[in-house]
Amino acid sequence: MRLAVLEAAADLLLEGGLAAATIEGIAARARVSKVTIYRWWPSRGSVAIDAYFHRFRHTIDVADSGDVDLDLTAQLERLIGAFDGRPGVVMAELIGQAQSDPALAETLRTRWLEPRRAAAIAVLERAVGRGQVRADADLTVLMDQLYAPIYYRLIMGHQPLDRQLAGILVADLLDGVRKCSPTGDDRSSRPGTSAPITRPARPEEPPRRT
Repeated sequence: MRLAVLEAAADLLLEGGLAAATIEGIAARARVSKVTIYRWWPSRGSVAIDAYFHRFRHTIDVADSGDVDLDLTAQLERLIGAFDGRPGVVMAELIGQAQSDPALAETLRTRWLEPRRAAAIAVLERAVGRGQVRADADLTVLMDQLYAPIYYRLIMGHQPLDRQLAGILVADLLDGVRKCSPTGDDRSSRPGTSAPITRPARPEEPPRRT
């Protein structure tokens, strides 16, 4: 019965946004009573976030390949893919509504953001243990650097939110927190360490006129 409520709420969210995912509408779609829904969720916002989380729960999965670049990039690609089309519109609406709804904001943080951050932090902690990332790196700040551009593009729409962004964000992030080898290289040569990132050379600027 709980699963039916989550599926009904997710369907309504993707069909008509938060306005369509009313307790009455969810109850009717799931064929349960409103009392049943309130027994498990305190508000419409909480059931909406849980429904969205349920529908896109695969986006939290992070593999452990031994390569921090590949693992973080794959996780970000899944998240960006989940925001493609209508689901992205709904997430932007939920974020906007959360600005004036403290209960929804808290649910969004605890049920959506924090689990993903924890999963990505676990990847970075393993990378620290393997010598791929400096031990003094602030992992909570790194999470902001990884995820903030995705949500910024999602909300503002000033640049495309495509999967190529994932690799760029991870490469730029890890370039700054590599654990240097004794020879000064940006990566150690131990097995399981990611290959160096190659970037195209920047064109030389023309000489300035005096």
